[in-house]
Amino acid sequence: MAAKNLRRRRVRTQELANSANGIRDGAGTARVILKLKIEHMIVLQALEDANRSHERAVCVSEIAEEISAKDKKRLERTYSNDLSRIVAKILGLLITRRMVFSPGGSNKRRFYGSVYVLDLDNTQSPDIRSRRFQVLGLVREAVQEFGRAVRNVDVIEYAKSKKLDVVPSDLSHDILSMAETGELAVIGHVRGEGKGINLYLPSDMDPEAYRPKRPLTWLDEVARTVEALWAERAEDAKIKGVRPKPLTTGDVRARVINLPFHTEREIKKDPQILVDAVKNLSTSRNPLLRKIKRRGQRMLLWVPVGVKDEDVDFGYFCANDAERMGEAVKRAVERLGRPVTVRDVQDEVESDFALQPVNSSGIFQALAYASRETFDAYDGRGRQKRLTRRVFKIGRAGQNTYYYTDESSEALSFVEFRRIEMECSEARFEEQLEAFEAVSLSCAAKGRAMLLAHEIKTLHRKVIELLTAAKMDGTTRREAEGLKERLEQAAQATLKWLATCGSDGLSLPGDVSTAVPCWTAMEFLQVVKPFYPMAENITSTNKFITLMHEQVRRVPNPEFDSRFSDDQRKAAEFLFDRTDALLYTARQWGGTECCLQAMLASRELGRLRDARFILPALDAKSFEARLAAVACLAFLWSDEGNDRLKRMVNEDTDSGVRQSALWAYGFAGGEGSREMLVDKSQNDANSRVREFASQALEADDESWWKM
Repeated sequence: MAAKNLRRRRVRTQELANSANGIRDGAGTARVILKLKIEHMIVLQALEDANRSHERAVCVSEIAEEISAKDKKRLERTYSNDLSRIVAKILGLLITRRMVFSPGGSNKRRFYGSVYVLDLDNTQSPDIRSRRFQVLGLVREAVQEFGRAVRNVDVIEYAKSKKLDVVPSDLSHDILSMAETGELAVIGHVRGEGKGINLYLPSDMDPEAYRPKRPLTWLDEVARTVEALWAERAEDAKIKGVRPKPLTTGDVRARVINLPFHTEREIKKDPQILVDAVKNLSTSRNPLLRKIKRRGQRMLLWVPVGVKDEDVDFGYFCANDAERMGEAVKRAVERLGRPVTVRDVQDEVESDFALQPVNSSGIFQALAYASRETFDAYDGRGRQKRLTRRVFKIGRAGQNTYYYTDESSEALSFVEFRRIEMECSEARFEEQLEAFEAVSLSCAAKGRAMLLAHEIKTLHRKVIELLTAAKMDGTTRREAEGLKERLEQAAQATLKWLATCGSDGLSLPGDVSTAVPCWTAMEFLQVVKPFYPMAENITSTNKFITLMHEQVRRVPNPEFDSRFSDDQRKAAEFLFDRTDALLYTARQWGGTECCLQAMLASRELGRLRDARFILPALDAKSFEARLAAVACLAFLWSDEGNDRLKRMVNEDTDSGVRQSALWAYGFAGGEGSREMLVDKSQNDANSRVREFASQALEADDESWWKM
C-alpha cells in the first residue's frame, strides 16, 4: 500500500513538473517513475527534499540526512555497501535515466539535483569549502599575523583572537594530516612548554622568509645560548691549541641573566628555572647536552651530545661563586703563606679564568658574600646557615680586609700584627724625633716627646702581648720580634731626648693627655662647605671621607657601635682629628692671618693636643714665642686657652701679639668676641690693631677664616 501511495505521488509530482517545464512527454516520464524500484524512489525523494531545504544542489551526506531511519534500514538490508555508497550508486543510475543531474564537484565532493526541483541549466556547483581547506587558510592567516612559521598553539590562539568557533583537537588533527599530505611543510622545531614542537608553513610559502628570528620558548633561548657558548669555547680552545672545558650551569646563567624571557630578579628569585632548563636539554627526545658526573664532585658538567670525554679538558671547576672564591683564596694563601687581601685574590683570578665570578659583582663583593656564615636561600626559607665555609674574614688592618681558609690563631695574630705595624708606621717615630729640633717652644717640644714616649710604650706593650699570648707562624713571629726591637730603640732615644731637654724654668704637667678632640665626617663637611665650592655637591659622607682621609689625620672612634647606628658619632669607625682638620682647612682656604697662624701652629703642635703644654709659653719674654703659643691655642679650642687669649688681647705689651690674640680668640669661638672687636677698634693704643679690629667688624660671620 505504501509503495502504491509513493507511486501516485510521483505521478502527480511529475505531471506538475512537466506542466511547469513544458515537458511534452509527460505520460512517458510518468511510466518511467512507475517503473522505479522502491529503493530508487526513496533516494530520489530524499534528493528532492534536500534540494528544497538547501535551495541548491546537495552532496551525498546531505541527501542521507533526509532519509528516514526506516528507509535507511531498508536500503542497507537490500544492498551490502554502506549508506553513502548505496546513495551514490542509485544517484548514478537516476542520472542515466535523466531524472537527476550533477552540476559538478568541489573539494572531492560531487553535488546532485533533481530535475523536478532544480533548473538544469541554471544550477551551479556550490562553493562549499571543506574543513581542511578552512584550516589551511587559517594557518596562512596566522603566519601572516605572526610574521613567521607557526605551531599548533599559535594557530589556536589566532583563531581565538578572531573569535572563530574551532575545536582545538580537530584543528590539530587537520594540521598534522596536511603535514603528511604535503599541504603544510615542517620547517623547524622548538623546545619546551608542551604546546607543540613543529613549526608549520604552507608549502607554497618561502621557508627562509618565515623562519623565526628569535627563540620562541625559554628552553629554546637556553639551548641557543648553550650552542653559542660552546662554539666560542671550542673556537678559543682551537686557537690556543688546547681542549675545550665543559660548561657549568653557572656559565649558562651568566649569559642568560638579561634575556627577555625572565628578568635578572626573577632568575635570582627562582634559580631552579635555569637548572631545570639545562637538565631538560639533556633528557628531552632530542637531547642537546649530556651530563658528566665525577666521583667526589658535587657539581655537574655539561658537554654537547656527541662530544667525547677524551675531547674535553676536565680541569678545576666550581659550582658557584662561593666555591670559586674559596679556591682563589686557597691558592693565594698557599702562594703567599699568610692571610690575603682582595688584591692577592684578584691576582689568582686573573691567572685562571675558571675562578672568575659568574655574577656581575666584583671580587670584593664575591669575597664578602663567600665569607658570610649565612646566605639567602631565595626560596622563602629566609637566611640559612652555610654548611661549608671556604672563606673566612679575619679582620681589617687599615684599608685592607684580610681573608683566610679558616679562623686559625695564626691568621688572627697576623692581622693583629699588621694593625700594630700600621700604627707604628703612622706614628713615624724617627721623623717626630727629628722634628723636635725645629720646635721653637720648649714646652711644646717636651709635651710632644712625652706623647711620643706614651705611644711607643703602648705599642710595645701590644707587641709583647701578641708575642706572649698568640700562636704565630714563624715569619710573623720574626717580624714581630723585629718590630719590638725597633720600638725599644725608639723608646730609648725618646727618653734620652727628654732627659736632655730643658724646660726654660717653666712649670709643666707630669703627664700628657692623649685625648684627641674629633669631628665626624658630616661635622667636618659643614665647616668646609663655605670655602670649597665643590663640597656643595657632596651629599655622601663616604665620598668626603675618600677625599680627605689622606689629607687629615683620622683616629679610631672609641664610641663606635655599628655603622648602621642612627647616631652618626656611634656609626663612624674613625673620626677626623679636629685640630688637624682646622689646620688643613686654614692652610687650604684661609686668608693671610688665618694661613700664617695655621703654619705656625702645625710646626709647633705636631700630634700634641694638650693645651697645658702651650699655656706656659704665653708668659715667655720673646714675642716670637708668645706669637707661636697664641697660634697653637687658636687651633686647640679649649676654655682655658680662650681665657688666656682674652687676657693677651688686653694685657700683652706687643701690638703684634695683641692682634694675633684678637684673631685667635674670635677664631676659637671665644665668648663676646664681637664686643671685644668694637672695644679694640676704638680704644687700642696701636693704630694697626684698631684698623684690624675695624676690618673684622665689617666682615661677615666667616671673617675669621678670610682674614
